[in-house]
Amino acid sequence: MKKTKIGLLPFWIELYDNIEPEAVVKSKKFVDEIADIFILKDILVSKGSVCRLENEFYDSIRQFEKED
Repeated sequence: MKKTKIGLLPFWIELYDNIEPEAVVKSKKFVDEIADIFILKDILVSKGSVCRLENEFYDSIRQFEKED
């Protein structure tokens, strides 16, 4: 049986970078925690970058497509 595979695409509002720049580090840790939960459920996870800008979303989508 083929394992389920997901792309985890975290969104982040760019405004937060201006208000509290160090908060993005916390968000990356949170993404890792969410990915770990899926992994424990035997789901393959492709993690995208924390996306704030349009080009970052497209980069992550291209990454997911490469990873099928």
